[in-house]
Amino acid sequence: MRNVVLSKAFMPNAIIVIDLNGTIQEITQAAEALFGITYSHLPEKCSLKTFFLLCKVTNVNTDLLDVHTRNNFDSIESELLFEDGTCRHILWVINPLRNDSGSHVGVVICGTELSIGKESPSEFNDSESMYRSLFDNFPERIYIKNESLRYIYCNVHFAADFSLTPSEIIGRKDSDILFPDRNISDDIDDLHIISSGCPYCAETKMCINGDEYLMQFIRYPLQAQSSKGGGVIGIYRDITSEKKMREEDVLEKMQAAQADKTAALEILVAGVAHQINNPNQYIFSSVQILIRAWRDMQEIIESDGIKTNRKVAGLKYEDFKKELPKIMMRMKNGSENISSVIRELRDYAIPNPQQSFELVNINDVLNAAIKFTLYHINSRTNRFYLTLSDDIPEIFGKKQVLEHVFITLILTSCQAITSRDQSFTITTQFIDDLKYVEISFMDGGSGIEEENINQDFLPSSSRSSIGQKVDFEKENTKKVIREHDGEIEFNSTIDNSRIINIRLPIHELDNIKNA
Repeated sequence: MRNVVLSKAFMPNAIIVIDLNGTIQEITQAAEALFGITYSHLPEKCSLKTFFLLCKVTNVNTDLLDVHTRNNFDSIESELLFEDGTCRHILWVINPLRNDSGSHVGVVICGTELSIGKESPSEFNDSESMYRSLFDNFPERIYIKNESLRYIYCNVHFAADFSLTPSEIIGRKDSDILFPDRNISDDIDDLHIISSGCPYCAETKMCINGDEYLMQFIRYPLQAQSSKGGGVIGIYRDITSEKKMREEDVLEKMQAAQADKTAALEILVAGVAHQINNPNQYIFSSVQILIRAWRDMQEIIESDGIKTNRKVAGLKYEDFKKELPKIMMRMKNGSENISSVIRELRDYAIPNPQQSFELVNINDVLNAAIKFTLYHINSRTNRFYLTLSDDIPEIFGKKQVLEHVFITLILTSCQAITSRDQSFTITTQFIDDLKYVEISFMDGGSGIEEENINQDFLPSSSRSSIGQKVDFEKENTKKVIREHDGEIEFNSTIDNSRIINIRLPIHELDNIKNA
């Protein structure tokens, strides 16, 4: 909890500082005089409940005892019954305390006895001056309007946001003041708050001096002491950094969850690949035996003069002896393809965190990525084109992580395609004069808004369906490309093809940073 320095001798109001645990950290002399106890006589870790018991004060509001949990500017009225039988009506103004990073660390409550009629004008003015000084030092922006919606108070932070002074605002209405970039009354009718007696809280974007901020607005109705009149008090604060921290926290949690899911999936995929590989090896070995066996049987049949005018599997023997080798060869080739996919799957599923840069053929990496995603591609479009340049030199890179990036880009491009008539093209080329390899992914999807090019990872038509996973994959893709000293570029307009270009430079091995 940050240090709170109180001038105990000169504070005319009862002020109590409380941390998040509900422990009293400091009280002013006015509070000591009001309750007849000094701070030095309080027990260690003294709560408000214990404080009032020691002072022999009863009829304490439950809301007041739980005031340390409040995170917003507020006020509470309470009627405290003292040991001598007097009942004192006290207004407690609550202000949350925050540290330098904006985290909530406690509250300051300022108590004023509501007996203004018995005070002298000078005492009342001193009290009002103290309140104004206190409010001006709050980081929140605070203003008060009367029932006519004229400003009767605003602190310096509120006025400064509009390049004005409090004196230029007080006594006037919103319609009388030209607020830069924003009309304060646009959000909600203040009259409705006063008439309904219901508070209002919302978050809204606000432009101040050309910069956009996310602000939290809280408005409370104010009830006058008499039966007539009233007003509204407004408090708002900048929560831009707080919102960003919350979003970053959500993203970090998602990345951790994604890492856990990926680790579990890697184990599962490796196990499935192993289970498929065992029977496939048996099939492959058996087919080779059958091929050799058929050759031997064919020699026996034809050399011993066995009648061959009988049908085999519905075919004449002459046709059957031509078709059977083809069938067995197709079985052998199919088994070999399965083995190849299993090897690729094992390499992809079992990561190598210590993998260093090595010579990599980009075309081979792309072919491996396409092998995993071909079913998904074919399910989205009838017009898939793959153009791989033959003169692509090998680069130094991490095969596994590049393969993951290519799979991600292929899947997101497929996600952008909304019709099977839309095309999807992947090309590679070597730019000799600039010494880099360029890989291009072009889809005929809905594209990206021009102002969001180089920021958004997906077109708007697919962004909402994928959600926050896009942010994770986008950051991961950029990280991998940067790790390879490369760059990624988006070129797109609405209703036109989206093109993603990745450029990976040709480096000497000694110049590559092993990450």
